[in-house]
Amino acid sequence: MEYITNNNWAEYYRELEPKKRKEIMETLFSEVEDDGANELRKSLFEKRHKPKKNAVTEVDNGIWYLIVIPANMSIRYRYLPGAKKDIMEAMDDMGVTDVDKSDPVAVSAVYWEIRNIAKRYYSTCEGPKYARKLFGIMASSPEEKLKKTAYFLWDCVEGIPNYFGIKDDMQIFIDAMKDEFFDHYEYGEKAFRNVCEEKERKKKR
Repeated sequence: MEYITNNNWAEYYRELEPKKRKEIMETLFSEVEDDGANELRKSLFEKRHKPKKNAVTEVDNGIWYLIVIPANMSIRYRYLPGAKKDIMEAMDDMGVTDVDKSDPVAVSAVYWEIRNIAKRYYSTCEGPKYARKLFGIMASSPEEKLKKTAYFLWDCVEGIPNYFGIKDDMQIFIDAMKDEFFDHYEYGEKAFRNVCEEKERKKKR
């Protein structure tokens, strides 16, 4: 699938802080001609940051979905009746299932929003608290963090879509998650390829 890069919106999709993103979005709405996807961008932003009941901190539902989706690869969740429904609801909220696939501008707006979600998630995976060892006492090396994140990516773009038979339904999400991973990490493609090869070897045993 082809995705359009609109340079007017490059800063918006690079920025990770919701408050700053909202300011950029509002400025672009007033200063740049609408390419036909402004209402969609606004809707995606509002769904992503819709506060939960009694929430006292900033909410990013996109990050929450990146926790929920791969969790369904766990044996204890995989066979629950609502597992596939939870995944498709996440796709709905991120705009993947409802977007007009014949409209490249709209499809690209969904794609780039998911890349922003992924970018924010991958940034947290580089933090000192991610993938700690020995009951949280010892920090992991950058290589260990990358490997763990590559396993996460495999669950999101290979494990879940193939197990539930929804790869076509998730294609925009899959492309965005992989493309951002490969851009974010210098050795991302190699790390992901290693995980894929490891999974294939285990299947053949």
